[in-house]
Amino acid sequence: MTTFTDLDNALKAKGWRYQASHEQFYDGNRELTWKDVLGLVPGMTLDELAGYQHDKWVALRAQRLAS
Repeated sequence: MTTFTDLDNALKAKGWRYQASHEQFYDGNRELTWKDVLGLVPGMTLDELAGYQHDKWVALRAQRLAS
């Protein structure tokens, strides 16, 4: 099972980022595909990736509501 921390660390190591407001991964300027992102963390499933994105969106939404 892959943890979200594993993905966060892999993204950081590559210089990639996830932008929750657009629900998209970027490598600087280019949007990445889900295949690109899954390739970062061997064994990560598409369901886990969807869960990661959902958690990031929920956190962004909570932050906006708290402001």
